[in-house]
Parts: sequence; C-alpha cells; structure tokens
Amino acid sequence: MDFLLDTGADATTLHPDDAARMPIDLGVLSQEPVTVWGIGGEMRYVPEDAVVYIEDSDTGGWHGFSIQVYIAPEGEHDAVEDLPSVLGRDVLNSCRCIFDAGQSLVSLEPRPSAQRYSGVVTEPSST
Repeated sequence: MDFLLDTGADATTLHPDDAARMPIDLGVLSQEPVTVWGIGGEMRYVPEDAVVYIEDSDTGGWHGFSIQVYIAPEGEHDAVEDLPSVLGRDVLNSCRCIFDAGQSLVSLEPRPSAQRYSGVVTEPSST
C-alpha cells in the first residue's frame, strides 16, 4: 500500500480507499471517533492499535511498528475520499528518511533504537 509521507502529521491515518482494500471490518472498530485537526481543517477518525510493517528491500524482511492508527469511518469523509493515507511522525520519527530526488526514491531505515513490534512476524498481506 502506498502512503503519503507527511512530516507535519503527528499520526498515521488510513483513508477510505485504502481501508476498503484492507481486511478490516470497519463496522466493529472498538473506539469512538475523535476529531483530528490538520492543514485541511478538522476530520473525524477512529483510533485503533495496529502494527505497521515496512519491507526491508535489502534483506526481504519486515520491520513492524506498534502504533495507534487513525482510521476514517465509513461515509465520514466523502469529500476527501481520494486522499492518500498518511504515514506520520509516529513511524517516521523511528526511521532515518533518505530522499533521493534524482532517483525519485524515498527510503526509510529504522533506527537501531526504534521501538519495534516484537511479535512473530510472517509476511504481511500484500494489499
């Protein structure tokens, strides 16, 4: 899944188009929506505990980060339905970010001191 890397966003958000491709039953989210403010104004999201995986292209392994992801509730964001999901500083602060404009490439390298998910990791879903 593609994310917009947003160094101004405190948290990672999952928007409707991407949420629809994930095996998430949005009808059973455990939290109540909260209001989040950003450059585009205020929006409502449901905070949920999650593990975000980033593939290590050098080793073929995966790095998992336990975070609280903010999921757009169904029907809540029709006006911004086509917005990309955002990878925020909750993950970016745990990585070294390399931007190579000449190669049109952004690389994230988890810092050795980063808090990581310590559970058993199998290859995550490719959706």
